[in-house]
Amino acid sequence: KLMYPAFVQLNREEYLIALAKANPSANVLFNFFLLKMDKLNSITIKYETICEALEISKSTLQRNLKYLEEHRYIAILKLDVINTYTVNPHIAWRNSYENACLCLFPDANKPPIMPVKFDKLKKLYNSRGVMRLRK
Repeated sequence: KLMYPAFVQLNREEYLIALAKANPSANVLFNFFLLKMDKLNSITIKYETICEALEISKSTLQRNLKYLEEHRYIAILKLDVINTYTVNPHIAWRNSYENACLCLFPDANKPPIMPVKFDKLKKLYNSRGVMRLRK
């Protein structure tokens, strides 16, 4: 039994900040997937269940799914009446990092497409990822 069953490991690149800035609605959906995904970074769930949980319309869900898929934040495996959504292991993973390659994400060696650039944010950090304090 896991000590922290909801624990997710995250990449410290700016993928989450970029998504939140570029598309806040898709960001909420992506965070829902992070909370619900299994050890292979996937969740199998009906549209209606997501819409009900997030209190959004079907058209909003479809728009957000399309955005996340186009930017390689998720992959979608379409089944009959239910889909499997897999989070890109370059962003987050539930299992050990060595097992991240086992997830169902196609082209798992390709990182997501940044929706916006964060050159100013990168300047705040040194090469070791430590934030520089302004005087």
